[in-house]
Amino acid sequence: NVERTANGISVSSNDNNSRITFYNHKTNEVKSYLSTRANYTAEDLSEVDVCVSAHNKIPYINKNTTIYIQNQTLNGPLNITGDKIIIGSSVTSSKPEGPVIFNSGEITITANEIIMEDGVTINKGAILNTIIK
Repeated sequence: NVERTANGISVSSNDNNSRITFYNHKTNEVKSYLSTRANYTAEDLSEVDVCVSAHNKIPYINKNTTIYIQNQTLNGPLNITGDKIIIGSSVTSSKPEGPVIFNSGEITITANEIIMEDGVTINKGAILNTIIK
């Protein structure tokens, strides 16, 4: 069981030989525990992955996914799902800057947090649904 809150991540397992590992992509910090329970706190939990593993068991990986939508023209039907979705003309340095155009069709965005910044256009032929989990 992995529970994410604004203050931290709490993990519990039924297996006494569980290895619970936290990986923070932002700081490259790795914390690993051989336990049935573990907690992790950080200033920004959006880039922290959790892995729970045990001998002869399939590892469980819990990722907090952030999706950046930038410099794209979107046509439906289309479903986009993540933990956090950020939309705008300049939301990440990993893609060329440019506007986001919801051009046509039905487009559904589902996430815990949806952020729309400058540079977003919703054309008359598009239906945009936003669902907060």
